[in-house]
Amino acid sequence: MQKFISFHGMGFDFDEPNTFGPWLTQYVKKFGPVHHCKFPLDRLTYKDWEQTAKDDNNCVIDEKTIIIAHSLGTLFLPKYLHKYGLKPKAVVCIAGGYTSLFCHHKELGSFAPTREDFLYVKENVDSRYFVYSSPDRFFSEDMQKEYASLMGAESMFLSGYGHFGRTEGVTKIPELEGLIEQIVKNGKN
Repeated sequence: MQKFISFHGMGFDFDEPNTFGPWLTQYVKKFGPVHHCKFPLDRLTYKDWEQTAKDDNNCVIDEKTIIIAHSLGTLFLPKYLHKYGLKPKAVVCIAGGYTSLFCHHKELGSFAPTREDFLYVKENVDSRYFVYSSPDRFFSEDMQKEYASLMGAESMFLSGYGHFGRTEGVTKIPELEGLIEQIVKNGKN
């Protein structure tokens, strides 16, 4: 049986009310167990988040794992998978983005994945999906498209969701239901 692991962003974790997290958790539970990797929101460095994932006994990623990542979690994902040689069944990235300028960001630059990190995911994760909207308050549409391209991900554009966060009032993303069902049934892009 597959299992689901979530990597949240810096604004909220997937258990927080008034976000899409509780809805998503309830929805995917019918397909398998769900675990939310709880990254420290007061320590925004890749090293701190990496240590959290390593120390979390329920954050074990294998070929039956479907990872759902949002925002900063989408940047953590390729770097972490590559570093530890992890090969999940699928990844669904929501509202991420990439630009080479990100690497120089004062606070968040440590999360910046390399092109090699993206290539690793592209070559080792069969099912890769990227869900985005516009306008996103953190990532321009070009940054989001570049992320999807680097991951070799199938893209799904959803109008009117912004960054899919609390600020936008997003508490449900019904369009994800069909995508998740497809992944569970056959997994391939």
